[in-house]
Parts: sequence; structure tokens; C-alpha cells
Amino acid sequence: MTSRESEPDSLGALLEQLRAADRESIARLAVKEGLLTAERLEEAIRGADAGGASLLDWLVQREWLRPADVSRLRKTQRLAEGYPAMPQTVPMPPATNPRHLYVPVPREERYRLGAELGRGGLGCVYAAEDRDLRREVAVKLILGSTDTEFEERFVREARMTALLDHPNIVPVYDFGFLNHRDPTDGRVVRQLFICMKLVRGRTLHAVVQGLQTGDAESLREFSRTRLLGIFQSICLGVAYAHSRGVVHRDLKPANVMIGEFGETLVMDWGLAKAAGELNDSGGSGSPTPSDDGLSTQITLAGSVMGTPNYMSPEQATGKLEEVDHRSDIYALGGILYTLLTWQVPVPWKYGPDTQGKSASPPPSRGPGGDVLKSATIPPDLQAIWRRAMAASKQDRFQSALEMHREIQLFLEGAKAQERAEREAREHVGKGRALMSRFSDLKGEIVAQEKVVEEWSEKIKPHQRAEEKRPLWEAQARLKRLEDERIEAFAAASAEFGRALTVKADSTEALDATCEQYLDRFLEAEKRRDRKEMLLNRRTLERYDRDGRNGAKLDAPGGLSIRTFACGCACLAPIRHPGWRVEFGDDFTIPWRDGRARPELSLADTDRPVPAMKTFPEGVRWGHTARCARNEVQGTEVWIARYEERDLRLQPGERKLIGKTPLSGVELPQGSYRCALKADGFAETYLPVRIDRGGVWNQDVNLYRPEEIPKGFCYVPGGPFIFGGEHAGGGPEETKVSEDLFVARFPVIAREYLEFLNDLCASGRAEEARKRQPREGDVRFFREVGGHFEPIPESEKGVWLTSAELPVMGVSWFDAVALISWRSAREGLAYRLMHEEEWEKAARGVDARVFSWGDDYDPSFANNTLSHPGGPRICAPGSFPVDESPYGVVDLGGNMETWCTNAPEAPYPTWCCVRGGTWGDPAHRVRAAIRRGNERSFVFRNLGVRMAVSPIAMM
Repeated sequence: MTSRESEPDSLGALLEQLRAADRESIARLAVKEGLLTAERLEEAIRGADAGGASLLDWLVQREWLRPADVSRLRKTQRLAEGYPAMPQTVPMPPATNPRHLYVPVPREERYRLGAELGRGGLGCVYAAEDRDLRREVAVKLILGSTDTEFEERFVREARMTALLDHPNIVPVYDFGFLNHRDPTDGRVVRQLFICMKLVRGRTLHAVVQGLQTGDAESLREFSRTRLLGIFQSICLGVAYAHSRGVVHRDLKPANVMIGEFGETLVMDWGLAKAAGELNDSGGSGSPTPSDDGLSTQITLAGSVMGTPNYMSPEQATGKLEEVDHRSDIYALGGILYTLLTWQVPVPWKYGPDTQGKSASPPPSRGPGGDVLKSATIPPDLQAIWRRAMAASKQDRFQSALEMHREIQLFLEGAKAQERAEREAREHVGKGRALMSRFSDLKGEIVAQEKVVEEWSEKIKPHQRAEEKRPLWEAQARLKRLEDERIEAFAAASAEFGRALTVKADSTEALDATCEQYLDRFLEAEKRRDRKEMLLNRRTLERYDRDGRNGAKLDAPGGLSIRTFACGCACLAPIRHPGWRVEFGDDFTIPWRDGRARPELSLADTDRPVPAMKTFPEGVRWGHTARCARNEVQGTEVWIARYEERDLRLQPGERKLIGKTPLSGVELPQGSYRCALKADGFAETYLPVRIDRGGVWNQDVNLYRPEEIPKGFCYVPGGPFIFGGEHAGGGPEETKVSEDLFVARFPVIAREYLEFLNDLCASGRAEEARKRQPREGDVRFFREVGGHFEPIPESEKGVWLTSAELPVMGVSWFDAVALISWRSAREGLAYRLMHEEEWEKAARGVDARVFSWGDDYDPSFANNTLSHPGGPRICAPGSFPVDESPYGVVDLGGNMETWCTNAPEAPYPTWCCVRGGTWGDPAHRVRAAIRRGNERSFVFRNLGVRMAVSPIAMM
């Protein structure tokens, strides 16, 4: 600018000098300079156009711009016109007359008020603009009261806050009188004000409200660690105030601001007092409501002042002479409680009866009804707020800095805890990966075992080493897989152990360790390895802090039973004169799902049976699919749990649990024997096994007493465990059987003599001689006068000394010949048992080792050590302990018996033999041991036991 123009003497003269464009430019410059909002400019443009006035005239007339503003803006405009635009990094040269760059705003008009931000007992806070410094500020105006006490307190707040220069205390910029237009009547009034820093953000109270309501942003932004950091900042600000002799007296979440950039500021020092001014007087102690708390709160004015939820006992009871900096410590404890629990520390209810009473300690139940669980808040933090809120000042922290230090110690410990948790998680992750490999290897091992089995079947023992190499390689790989599985388990255990070393209470590590030993327990349980089961159970319990994993092992199961019966006469003896049963000489019929399946093709894995035919054609004994099967409701179900007593599994106390249909009756895990009782039907014994979390669901057929052959036991069909290494068998399998009637005793010599003598009487003496019991050249009967009889005991080398002893020394062909004869004579369809049926009849459904349980004693069955003078044959039933769950006896000793089936290939001409004998040691009488012989084989420990299926076989 090269020359200086003269200043106009009046606003009118100034406006006359301005062109319309200049006037609009000045108006827009006012917006840029912050003297006018964009919204007001738009409103002015519309008003000026509507009224035909110039824009600047319109703004001045409504006092939205003052004459001084217009003058200063014009000078700024002229300066801008006189200098070319320059980069911001180049400083402007000094003005010719700097005085004209700043025209001070009159004192009472310096602050232009905006929106109301909040209202309290003393004043109202507005967002405002400092027109001199052109910045946003907060202005607190005293409420429109002429009360001298209000003015004194307002002045005291301003001066008190001005004393406190600390980053965590809102700073005071200015204080004095301000012209303010009363919104109610439009009058301009002169009011006291405090100008402070405008903090954009939200109160700590609002933060806690967001956490209470589950606001996702609040939960994400304000973790416990962040809240504790905020609390530490509050402590620092309060500690500084205390160091200047100032007590706040109204500390609460609503008086703490959290800025947009993370700053923490203690606000509202309206009740603050210097140390020497605490004996406040005046006021009635009546309450003034305030809505700035977490629940209904009251600010008391006068002798009792503050917010009850955060008020110390001495302050709440009006003992102001006792109020000091430790009263603020109490309030800090309340704030800490609120930050941790999201609840107010005391469910306050104001009333006259509360005056003079001490404040109650923090409750364990907040106003919202949520129980504070100690597990969610560390005990160290609980101890901090409880000490801060002690009823006695001497028992509280003695300074805010001491509280700050305690929180810091906790945070440092928490960081170490977080580091430990992180390291523990890393170890657990490695361990779980190893356990995953451990689980995968189980499947690989099973698959490789099949490979080894296949090669074992292909390669014969006599083959040369070169030819056996594939088998050896398969066996070597199997061993490597087994070793790798053990190594994976050990390595996983080590990782979990390292996790627990780093963090002894790591829930993840404890759970992973429990899962390890839970798996080991289940594997041992499957092997029925009781020692390993006990070891893993006890190890699991060591790490199972809450008992949750142990509860999985002890989970109960359920029992559901329905009963049925057929009303037909298909089980009545056949009276047809030509009735007979014949068996084929070869094992050609597959046995699947508990019955012969002649419609299926025979496989090498089958345990086949011979064809069984009945004559004359069209005459059949037993139920078929055409028989009507009706439900029998109301059958009583009595149950007794098997208990181990005296090395045996014996039924305990029997109790009635309901009537059929029985559905989902909860029972503890274990083995049980049910007794089913219904009018008109024979009592049925039904063993059941209740597994953890499972339901034993079975439909049971009932039979009338006359339908069950005399001397036979009913073995209901259904699932059972076949085999198992623990019981002397192969891999454990779940099989299914059909209903079967089994002879309680094996065939005795007297019954076999009847058969032989009937053959003699019918002109078949030669056949009888071939079929008489024998061993080599020794015959166990003698022929006298065209019939057979036992050899007298007085003769040397006699085995069958009594006709009541079980018959022995008969071949499979002799056995089926006897059975065909009995079937024809009695009108039934007798047969031998399949070995699967034999095993179920012996063991029931709980996979026991022997018919009586899992332990052995020579006194339990007739075996090699059962007699002082050496082994000998006994009459059936001489050892009553040797009885199965169905009542079948002598399955573990005395005499083994022929079965109806051949073993799997490659033994097509052999037949299976089952049972313990009078000459066997303990390890050979386990119920899952499989034996067999050529069908023509005879021996002094091999006899016959008959069975009959109520279901027509073919």
C-alpha cells in the first residue's frame, strides 16, 4: 500500500465509501476471520435480498457485526489489496501502522457465546469464541441469582482454579463481567464469568454409561488398562491441588473430562476449598438435585456439599471440620470402584434419616443388581478402592500420589502378567498342534496295522527272507508311527508344562493338559487298563481346578426300554410225525448281524455256519416276520447295579425305576442288570451298560414261561462287546445278537446215553457205537446187552464216573447228531451256539473278562487248580460263582463246548470251540479266548451245550 487514505468519521460515511462488491467481500472476510458464522452469513444474504438492503447494512443493523469489526475488516481488506499473494512460508513485511491490525473488543463483548454445554449448581457453561484471540473457549456464567453467597463462591472457584496450573486440571484463561443477552426476555445483563479451556470430548460419567449399555466403541476404546491410566491422571491432578492446599470436595465421574486426544481434566472446582477455609457456613443442608451421576444423585449445598455416592462419611454427615485432602481420597476410591464395576459405590437414597449417619462401604451388589464377581476384578484392585473408602481417614491412603503408585504397581504387574499370558498361549498353541498330530497318528497307526495284517495273511511262515521284506517294512513303519505318537504326546506335555511354569494359573494350559489326560484315560478305559485309568484320572484331577473335565468322566447316561411280545403259537412244540432238523456238512452260510444270512455271499472275514433245514417242507418252528409283534406296556423295570465284591461283579440292591415304556431315565455310568416283570410272561434278565452321556435304548421281547424250553435261559438280543485283548480276544468289536434260549447246563452223560440207546433201539447200533464218547482207543461208556451205560468207577482209567457229569469226548458231528435227535423228539429246532452268541451269553454287555467279573480265583470255576488233589470233572453247577448275567453256568470251567460256526478263512474245515475246562489254567479261561479244532476231533474236555432261537433261522 503506497499511500494512506483518510479514515471516515462515522459508520455511515464508511458504508457510503464502499462499493457493493466491497461490502460483500467484507462480509465474507468476517466469516473467514471468525467474526461471523457461515450459517449467519447465509441467513443475512437471504434477509438482505428480501428487504432490498445491502448485505453489510443488514449485518450491522442486527448487531451481528459491530462498527469496529467493519472498520478493522476494511483495513485488512485494503492491506490485502496492496500486497500480492505470497507463499505462507514467506513472512509478511510489517504493516506501516500495526495499530490498525488489532482493534480491541470491548471487555464486556470479548466472548461470543454459543451452545450451552452444561448446567450446575453455580452456573451454566457455554461454548464460546474469544473474539480477540479468535479461539474457542468455554465460558461459565453465574446463574442469574443476586445471592451474594453465590457470587462469593463463584469468585472463589475462579481464583481457586486459577491457582491450579497442572495438565490434568482445566486451565482458567479469564475472569470478570460479561454482557450477556438473557434468552428469556432478550435483556442484556452483566454477569460474572470464568473463561476456561474448551475441552472437546465426554465426561467420564458418559464413558461409564457407554460401558454399562454395552456400547461397542466404548468397550473397544476403554479397556481396564485405559481406565486405570485415566484414573492415574485424575490422581495426579488431585495430588497437585492438594499440594497447593486445595480440596475439591466433589470428585466424581461427571466432573472429569476425557478429551478428544486422550487428555484427562478434573473439572468443576466450585465446591473446592483451601485448607484454611474448610469450615464453611451458611446454607440449610437441603439437597439440590443433579442429573450428572450414574444413578439418582444429589448435590447438597451449604453445610453438607458434594455428591453422596462419592462423599466421605465426614463430609456426608456435615462434619466439615474433619474434611481434608483424605476426603478427596475417599471420592477417588469411589471413582475407581465405578471404573472397575461400572456401578456407583453406594446405592444412595437421600432422606432426613441419612443425616448424621456414616456412609456405607462399597457393596458387592451394584444398583443394577449385577453381582460383583471377585474373579472378574483382581483382588489387588479391590484392596485399593476398599482402603481408599475406609470409614476412618487414618485407614485411607494418605495422599493421591500413594494411590497413583499403587495403581502403577498393579499395572506393572499386569504387564508382566500379560507377557506371561502371551508366552503361555504360545506354548499352549505349540502343544495343541502336537496333540493334533498325536490324534492324527492314531488313525495312521490303525491303517498301518491293517497293512501289517494284510501282509501277515499273504506271507507264509516258511517263505524266504527276501519274500518277507514287505511285511518287515510295514512292521517297521508301524513301529515308527507308534514311536512318533509317543514323542508327540511327550512334546505336547512339555509345552503345556512350560506354559504352566510361565503362568501357573493359565486356564488354557490347564484345560489342554486335562484334555491330554482325558484322552489317555479314555484310551486306557477302552483297553480296560485299570492302573492306567487310575493314573490318568488322578493326574487330570491335579490340573482340573474347577472340576469341569472330571465332570465329563462322571457324566451320567440314560436308559430307555420298551417291551413287546408275539401272540402267536409259533414256539409251541411241533407235533408232526415227520418233524426233523438237519445240518449241512460244510460251513457255507455267512453270519451277519446276529443271524445266518443265506442270501449273502460268503466272504473270507465271515464266521460261517452250516445250512440248517427243517422237515417236512412247510413246517417251521419259530417266529417269522409275519408274526404280529405287540407292545407290552406296564412291564415293571427293576434294576440293580453291578458292584465289585469279593473279586466278583454282583448285583447290588434291586429297585423299581418305572414301567415300560421307559424313556430316558437318568442313571450313573456303570453296568446294571434289569429284571423285567409282566403278568403272564417269564421274568427277563436284561444286562445294560450306561456310558457317559449315552442312552441305552432297547426294545425287548418277552416270552411266556411255556415258550422257553425247560432248563434254558433267555438271552435277549441286542448290542454287546465281542473280543478285547483284556479278555483274551482280538480287537474289541461291537456286535449285535438276536434273542436266544441257551441251556443252563451242558449236556450230561445221562442225556447222551439216552441218545445212544435210542439209536440202538431203532436199529442204528453201529452208528451209536461210532458216536459214543471216546479219546483215541479209549471209550467212556461200555456196551452191555444192546445198550450203553457208564463204566463203573472201580475200573482203571475211568473218566465219566457218573451219568450226571457233562458228556465229553464227542466230535462236532456227534454233537449235531445229538441235537437233530433231540429236536425231532421234542418238536423244537435246537442247534449249537455261534461263538458270538456264546460270548454274549457268557459276558453280557459290559465286556467283562469272565462270566462272573474281571478277576479270577480258582474257587470260582472248575479249572486246573480248583481241587487239592488235582484237576477233575465235576457235575454241572458245582461252582455256583461261574454263572453269567443270564444265569448260564459253567462257561468258565468244567467243559468247553462245540460252536456252530467255523472261524474265518483259511480254516474252512475247522469249527470253533468255546469255554474254560477242568484242565485249564487261569489265563485260558477268559471269556473272549477263541479256540477251534477239526470237526472230527474228540477229547476228554470237549462237550456239548444246546441252544434254540425263537426266531426261525432260515
